[in-house]
Amino acid sequence: MARHIKTDNTPINTLIKNIKNIENIDIVIFQKSLSELKKRFEFLDIEDQRKIIQVLPEFGKTNTSIATLIKNFSNKRSRKVRESRAELLKRYNYLEKSDQKKVIRAFLLSGSRDRQWAYDELLVNWDDSFESLVEEIWVQYHEIICSWVIINHFPIDYIIKNIDSFKGKRDYFFICKRLAIDENFIVDRTRLSNIDYLALLYHTGRTLDLIEARDLLYTIVHDICLEPIRSIYLDKYAFRHNILNEPSKGEIVCPNQFQVVSMALYYLKKLNLDEIVDEFNIWNQTVKRMILDSFELKNINQKILQLTDFQYETQIMLIARKYTYIALADNYKVLDRPIKKQKINDEIQTQPIVPPEDFMFFENNNEDECPF
Repeated sequence: MARHIKTDNTPINTLIKNIKNIENIDIVIFQKSLSELKKRFEFLDIEDQRKIIQVLPEFGKTNTSIATLIKNFSNKRSRKVRESRAELLKRYNYLEKSDQKKVIRAFLLSGSRDRQWAYDELLVNWDDSFESLVEEIWVQYHEIICSWVIINHFPIDYIIKNIDSFKGKRDYFFICKRLAIDENFIVDRTRLSNIDYLALLYHTGRTLDLIEARDLLYTIVHDICLEPIRSIYLDKYAFRHNILNEPSKGEIVCPNQFQVVSMALYYLKKLNLDEIVDEFNIWNQTVKRMILDSFELKNINQKILQLTDFQYETQIMLIARKYTYIALADNYKVLDRPIKKQKINDEIQTQPIVPPEDFMFFENNNEDECPF
């Protein structure tokens, strides 16, 4: 539960000014300002805390030295691991660079949760002195975020030498972001999703011809139509929301509203392939008219008050996928097995769909999503 403290409305900068002006200010005002800063300190953002510490250095200090805290934290039998960890993290942003490096090293040599914190810090504030230790840890554990640190900061020669050792779902994409700037680097297209390939082309200044761009875009559309229906339940992207964050019934979904399709259109525009995007937008309007004229949509709108939000969204998604697929050119369907085609056309149901019993417990944990 969040803590609440009673404070006055005096701005932080005014309180600090009162402390600085001790020689020319009433002692009562000084004491009140000091008391108010003490009450507010731990609830302030880092920038304001730093302002206060510049005037009152004791606010950033405790009686236990950093060396002692690291020693107690590293000694798992000290019975002070938890409190030492908390104090180190509390003080970390105010420490000198040399002490911060000591804290990071201690966390790297600790358990999995502590290593994760150290990796996050190194992603943003890398120091070459950690290279050998990070390599040793990565060889031992092959943790995903550790691999991101290596991909982002290690010498390119090391990454090339160990390129097959990076097994994370999106590791190869981020490797390519570093290596593909070199025109001689050959991208293994099979190791990238279509969206990652488009993103890579944009980020590394490479190009795409019209034919390949068109094929990529409609292949992405094709795949979203045929992906497992369960994953659609989790995608709220295609629904506009009102102020209460609830889906608005009566809306329809078109191909350009699927998240992955929207991302593809974004990168195609960034790649100056406006001709493909304009062509798609015309096709998208055709699909929209097919959906609006569909008997399934008319059925749902007649029963709209009987449907839960979940049931409504599911039905609308299914209709969108069905007519998007139907509208695809035949050359984007030729690789489908007949059963897949039949599944798409039969997936629409006139009765409301009941969500699976365990739906609320289903999580899509994208642990391979990289923060940088």
